Amino acid sequence: MWTVAELSAETGVPARTIQFYAEVNLLVPSGGGPGGPPRYTAADRRRLDRIVELREGGHPLKEVYGLLAEGEVGLDP
Repeated sequence: MWTVAELSAETGVPARTIQFYAEVNLLVPSGGGPGGPPRYTAADRRRLDRIVELREGGHPLKEVYGLLAEGEVGLDP
């Protein structure tokens, strides 16, 4: 599991972007909890990779939500 900073360092996605995705419920951390930092799993990492791929492909956030919800991206739920 990764913290926001660790996930940012590993993926190259700015920590603030990861935090924004969490704020808008696009990338909700699977771990962590009250009193502790959010923690991201391997499944969360794959979801982030797909979000980045879709955004770089020109998809607006609204479309990214839809694509992820429809399961078009082949990610674990």
